[in-house]
Amino acid sequence: MNDPIWKIELVVPKPTVEIFASAIEPFGLASSRFEIEGSENWRLEAYCAGMPEKPALSAALALAASVAGITEPNVICAPLPETDWLMENLNSFAPLSIGRFFVYPTHYEGPIPCHAKAIRLDAATAFGSGDHETTAGCLLTLTALAQRMRPVNVLDLGCGSGILGIAAVKLWGRPVLAADIDPESVRVARQNASANGVRSRMTVVRSDGVAAGRIRRSGPFDLILANILAGPLIKLAPTIAAQLGRPGHLVLSGLLHHQRPGVIAAYRRQGLVMSEVRRFGDWPTMVLKKPV
Repeated sequence: MNDPIWKIELVVPKPTVEIFASAIEPFGLASSRFEIEGSENWRLEAYCAGMPEKPALSAALALAASVAGITEPNVICAPLPETDWLMENLNSFAPLSIGRFFVYPTHYEGPIPCHAKAIRLDAATAFGSGDHETTAGCLLTLTALAQRMRPVNVLDLGCGSGILGIAAVKLWGRPVLAADIDPESVRVARQNASANGVRSRMTVVRSDGVAAGRIRRSGPFDLILANILAGPLIKLAPTIAAQLGRPGHLVLSGLLHHQRPGVIAAYRRQGLVMSEVRRFGDWPTMVLKKPV
């Protein structure tokens, strides 16, 4: 049986957010921060696989409070209730109109807008159903890119459910290569590609970054989509940039706003330049270009 997910939560003054965020980040698999409307405070959260080591957490927060010059804040550290998250997502996933796309679950029986690019999939064990800000930002960015480019060689890296690769096929009608390190994501992406009638134009492979031979043989790409986390985006910057042709466009998402400078710097070192950015809450979607 898997360990329960634990949540660390605290509220701190705005000037101390970075100090306390750095203190709790090592304890969590994922973390987030939210401004509390109508106040000068922010709420910080971190999610852990199992109970965090409480003495170490207390020590880290005490040190952060000392550095910040404030009284140590109250901390909530408790397991999340056991929930069938997959069923919750299936029940709550409603149709979404995002740019030129209409994303809907398999149980939806309503009308589909006549001019929309329809994508049919369920929230599942692979990430990406359109309802998260990063996926929505990528779909809107693809809508904007379609007005000025027609890529012929597309890579969807870290494809999850395959939603972005499916969207690219439906926009441009060109072959798309999709890849993910997770075998379950590869399975789900192939299944979704078939369900959306694009399996003949969308190849899905398992790959750690761009290491798969199929990716190396298929590059360079004139459009790469990478909706993954900030750490992998930075680590993979040299190899991703090497697979991008000239001229080429790179869409990056999956990072938080405060992580943007580090990600941008990693790709600027590879000769890429910022073209545009969209932001949904704390989640930016960026387009970078490799000049001719």
